[in-house]
Amino acid sequence: MLFRSPQEHPRLIFRKSQLPDLQAKVKTPAGQAILARLQETLKSPVYYQGYVPTGGYHAAGYCLLWLLQGDQSAAEKAGQLVETSMSRPGRRLLEQSPIVAGVALSYDLCYSAWNQERRQRVSKWLFGQANQLLKGDSPKNGWNSNAWSNWNARARGAAGLAALALVGDPQFPQAQRLSQLAERNIERYLTTAIGNIGFGTEGDHYTTEVFTLTVFPFLQAYRNATGLDRKSTRLNSSHTVISYAVFC
Repeated sequence: MLFRSPQEHPRLIFRKSQLPDLQAKVKTPAGQAILARLQETLKSPVYYQGYVPTGGYHAAGYCLLWLLQGDQSAAEKAGQLVETSMSRPGRRLLEQSPIVAGVALSYDLCYSAWNQERRQRVSKWLFGQANQLLKGDSPKNGWNSNAWSNWNARARGAAGLAALALVGDPQFPQAQRLSQLAERNIERYLTTAIGNIGFGTEGDHYTTEVFTLTVFPFLQAYRNATGLDRKSTRLNSSHTVISYAVFC
């Protein structure tokens, strides 16, 4: 891992050292258009139930506003959304996964804005969730343990995001191992569900959904947080390139 300390946040979507450039770019016409789009998106309803709970993702959006504009109220709004998301778990691991993914991204982006008490509460929750998502569940609860399953991709991508957000923190010495387990599961998903052709075995809907919700964010976070090019890891670059070409 190449980040200098457990306190180097953000580290998942982009690194702390990149923030000044992003803050400068947001003042350009293109940056203003993107910012306006983000603000408009955040006006949409927040869903805490259903197949794709959005509270965590909304929180991440507000955290991004805080980083780009220094608006502390946005960081507090994100904190409230995260607290609510953590208190309203998904019905199954399928629904819990996007909650965990959104909270992990929010924790990373809003780390410097939140007090120690909130960081402690969220980080402990993320660690527990990463363990549970990697463990899986019973088929009685709908869990599909096959490597090519969208359940696997959703759960293990989210677990990877949570673990990467915690790696290096002395409170969670197992976080790096959890991130490696998530990496192996995502590799199996890419190999068995996508292969070298780029079409998902479960059809376009399930495939594009899991890529958007957890797989793409995990791949981005893995590269940023570890500093490793995917070509030199188990996450074979050919699968990733093909997947980006098909689904973006």
